[in-house]
Order: sequence, then structure tokens, then C-alpha cells
Amino acid sequence: MLTIFCAAEIIREPSDYSGFLTGAAAGMALASKFSAAPIVAVVPVALALCWFGCRLPSDSHLPRPSLAQLARVAAASAVGFFLLSFLFQPYAYLDFSGLAASISEQNGIIVTGEGQVPYTQQYIGTIPYLYFIGQILRWAVGWPLGVAGLAGWALLILMAVRQRSAGAILLLTWMVPYFLIIGRFHAKFLRYILPLLPFLALAAALALDQMRGRFTRLGAQQQSPLRYLPTALTCFVSAGALFWALAFFSIYTAPHTANQAAAWINRNVPAGATPLKEHWEESLAGLSATFKHPPQVPELPMYDADAPAKLAMIKRLLAAGDYIVFYSNRLYGTVPRQPERYPMSRRYYELLFSGKLGYELVHFSEAYPHFAGVAFYEDTFTAPDLPVPSPLASYKPAPLTINGGFADESFTAYDHPLVMVFKKVRPVSDAEIDAALRPFLAAGRK
Repeated sequence: MLTIFCAAEIIREPSDYSGFLTGAAAGMALASKFSAAPIVAVVPVALALCWFGCRLPSDSHLPRPSLAQLARVAAASAVGFFLLSFLFQPYAYLDFSGLAASISEQNGIIVTGEGQVPYTQQYIGTIPYLYFIGQILRWAVGWPLGVAGLAGWALLILMAVRQRSAGAILLLTWMVPYFLIIGRFHAKFLRYILPLLPFLALAAALALDQMRGRFTRLGAQQQSPLRYLPTALTCFVSAGALFWALAFFSIYTAPHTANQAAAWINRNVPAGATPLKEHWEESLAGLSATFKHPPQVPELPMYDADAPAKLAMIKRLLAAGDYIVFYSNRLYGTVPRQPERYPMSRRYYELLFSGKLGYELVHFSEAYPHFAGVAFYEDTFTAPDLPVPSPLASYKPAPLTINGGFADESFTAYDHPLVMVFKKVRPVSDAEIDAALRPFLAAGRK
């Protein structure tokens, strides 16, 4: 945002000062995240807009700067860029080979998905671009602001093409390349879209303002009630954005759901009981000294390939354990969605969540966004096509509960995961587990 603001100053008044500030802002952005590289393009675009006479509306009367003047601005921008990028990320220069190696490694994991790791399996089968758009509308900003922002984005494109609007071109110089790049990533963590959200809000404001101007003129000419529509829509979008912000804020008004679960375990689970957890998953903080702590807590290896050794491990741990703690949906939201890879594991989750493996849900901690009697339910069971464990199936966090659908794991797993505690209510024999799971293991090996 700072880089775009400074680049607008180049268009208004191309000078060494505005050039240096724009380059410095771009350098700080790139130093914080390599994926911010498209922001560097705003400098040459701003200079080109000046040269071709595309100015902001308030500056249309100003003369076109000379080529020498623009060259000075470009040089000042380069100085600001290298100075601030070095100051904020010196090792990008001092150890460039190490940086390049890290970027290449992450490219194989995050961008292409060729280097598969457990924490990116959740994005197998997701649709490029559309996944991000869906998550923006459902969870990042909410539907009212999200729809208005996307409409404003389309309006910016029209203004850039038809009117050669300098402001629209400058905004799109960042927004379009960045979205085109990150939208096709294999790993689509919702946080990757955060650098676009301020611009989405600006686009929403632009769309509403343009609508106000058009409908006001139309209504004045025809004395039509339509002249009040833009004001109503503006109030609706603003109220919707505020409502969603307050609902999201409610997540932080209570202890972390993992801490709530740990407190429940301390009160209700007898000393000496054996809790199980899944590997690649967080552990509960705040457990009393009477319970086992990592790395002593036995872990169910559900990301491992379905194989006889994995089945044997599941049988042994289910027999030895007294409780199973699910910190989040990290594994059960991912593994069952790959039935060709994990047929046995999928069946395991189906039976466990149905209460057919000797364990039943006895506690859960949630922190769904809610405000004024309305809650937004983050559905962790429909996407993997799993049964909702009882008593969660009948649970309503608020009088009016809206199913928001699947929420990106990175949106929920860190600060408000749905934590579930299952208790062994009856012993399960090896023969029973074999009969339930081994046929699916054989099917997966064929």
C-alpha cells in the first residue's frame, strides 16, 4: 500500500524525493516476502504513465516531464530500493546463493507441489484462483465486502482499458500480477491473499462511489427512488464488513480452544490415562504433570502410506490408549479426501467418528466467529465426507447458525481450531479392527 501511494506521488510530481520513497517502500516489501516481487513494477509503470501523459485527474493540467527528469526519478528509486532492501534483508545480498536455494526448495513445495509434504496435501484437488476467491468471500472479509471488492476490481479493469485511468493502471499493476502468480500456487494458504485485501477494500469503495454518482444523476432526472439505492448498498456493505469484523473478533474473547480442552482434561481425565494424538499435529499446552507430554505421547501416523505396518500401529495404539485428542482438522480434513491413496485411513476416520471403534466424543472446544446471536460454522466434516460425531451433530453455537462451509486450515488451525477429545468406552479387539480395516488396505494396494 505504501509503495502504491508513493508511486502515485511520482505521477503527481516526479522528483528525486518521490522516486526514492517509492523505491524504498518497494525494497521493504520485497525484503519481507519474495512473493511481493510484482510490486517493483509500479515504479517503471508510474514513470511510463508520466511520459505518456496519463496523469491523475487533479494533475491533468501539469506538463509532461522530460526524459532526463524521469531518469533521475528512476535512479533515485533504484537507490531507495537497494538501500532499504539491504537494510531489512541483508542476507539476500550477503548470501544470495542460499536465498536462491531456499526459493527453489519452496518453489517445489509451495508453487508446484512436486515436493509433497504433509502440510500441503490439503490443497490436492483445489481449483486455482477460484479457491482463493471462495475463501475471500466466505472467511477473509465476508460476502458483502467481498462481492463489492470484486465488482470494484472489474471496474478498475474497465477504467484502465477504456479511460486509461492512471490510478486504475497503477493499482492493477500490483493487484493483477500478484493474484495471477499466487492464485496458481499448489499451496493456497489464505494468508497469501492478505496483501490484496486493502486494495480489495479500495476497489469496493470505488464501485460504491461510482454507483452513487450514476444512480444519483439518474434519480435526479427521473425523480426515481433508485437514487437511494447506492446509499442503501453502501450502508449494507459497511454494516456487513463491520458485523464480520466483530464476529471474527469474538474468537479472541475467550481462552484458546486448545487451552480450554487442556483444562477439561485436567478436570475430567484420571491420572495415568494414556492420551493419543496424531503426528504432524500440535500438542495441548497446560496439561497437568500427571499426563504424558511430548515426545512420550503416542502418535497415530495417519499421514504415512496405508500399509500393513500402519494397520498394526493403529491396532496397537487403539488398544493401549484411553483418549484420542484431535487438535484440529489438519489430518482428518485432508487424508480422507484422498481415497485412492488412503482407503484404509479414510475407513478408519469414518468408523471412529461414527463411534464404531470403541471411542466416543466426550468433549469439544470451539470458537466459531459469532456476534449478536449469529454464528458462522466452520464445517470441517463435509469436505472430507465424514460423519459428524455425536454430540457435535446437534450442536448450535448460536440461535442463528450459518454454515460457512469449509474454511482454509490456516484460517482455523492456529488460533481457533475445533479441538475434540474422544474417550475409549469399550475395548476393541485386533480381530474387530482387522475385519473393519484390512479389506480397505488390500483395496488400496491393488
